[in-house]
Amino acid sequence: MCRWVIYRGPRVPLEDILVKPSHSSITMATEHYIPNVISEGSDIVDLLHVTRRNICVNLDGFGMGWYAGDLDETTESDPAGEGGAEARGKAKTQHVKPLIYKTIKAPKDDEEVHRIAKEEESGCIFAHNRASSAGAKDVINCHPWSYGRFMWMHNGTIARFSAVRAAMLDEMGPQFADQIQGKTDSECAFFLFLHFLAVALAHGKGQAEEEKPFFDAEAALKIDTTATLLADCMEKTIKKVVKLVDSVCDEECRKRELSSLNFAVTDGVNVVGSRFRDSKMEPPPSLYYAHGMMCQQPDGSLDFVESDSDGDKLTRAAIISSEPLINNDASMDLQVDWHLISANHLAIIDENRDLTVRPISIEFDVAADKFVRRIKWRAFA
Repeated sequence: MCRWVIYRGPRVPLEDILVKPSHSSITMATEHYIPNVISEGSDIVDLLHVTRRNICVNLDGFGMGWYAGDLDETTESDPAGEGGAEARGKAKTQHVKPLIYKTIKAPKDDEEVHRIAKEEESGCIFAHNRASSAGAKDVINCHPWSYGRFMWMHNGTIARFSAVRAAMLDEMGPQFADQIQGKTDSECAFFLFLHFLAVALAHGKGQAEEEKPFFDAEAALKIDTTATLLADCMEKTIKKVVKLVDSVCDEECRKRELSSLNFAVTDGVNVVGSRFRDSKMEPPPSLYYAHGMMCQQPDGSLDFVESDSDGDKLTRAAIISSEPLINNDASMDLQVDWHLISANHLAIIDENRDLTVRPISIEFDVAADKFVRRIKWRAFA
């Protein structure tokens, strides 16, 4: 498994998120703090599952992605007035391609990571520590990935990926499949997501689906999206992965195998993160959020204060992260800022930086779930 962090808010130096907090993105590579994941009444099987989902060492690669410029600056969508009075003056957010740096060095030892974190500022930041499950230790397999204005990362594993990969590629079609460069389940899931986004956009325009919809990376810079659209396509991606894995297990007469799908996607303005495992009994990898007016204390700790509902919403910030950006020594005032996202839910940040959490609508075979839990605990399933 892996660890990842998302920041969306006013422009800040990358180091405010990646380096300065007492439990930063960089320290998550080798240290863990996952409060409230183990609840009262948990047994040894629960503990083993949580340990397996949240591996302590994540040193198979590090990556960070960020958007330069003012993401919340708007332009007139029809400055020449060609669209008539209704179109004139409508605000349109800037579409920006993310910048990405990846390395297979430990992030604390990579001088370029620290230089970039100190010099660059952004209002939308992704950071990812990799623990490989599929794909070699190689920069090409490090997260995040980008395509046009979109950026993606993943914590977890698609079960039976070697057997499921062909079906995923077939679902998305050859034009998206040909864009995949690495060998990871995570990158493959990204292009499956882009396929569902292309399908949704085609349906929105009333286009007949004679062949699989596609947009290239250049066109992806011009696409207008919303938080709801990204969330819907994320949910479709999760459901399709689960369905394909179940089909492979059925064909091979195997017992059902489970996937952990903590995905993250952004268009630079809207953000969606998932905390998901196709089980009602086994927890997904940990995932938390904090939201409100953010200020940084002298020791680097981030403090979130509930914002005035009548104030400027764009002064607020939101973080979605595998672990809180604080450690267990932090004061209770800081601890209460961080909320564990419920299993099998999406956390959604929209263009106004409102953060909402919604359930993923999917059903599982509970009987099979119990069987998997019972027979696989010795392998830390």
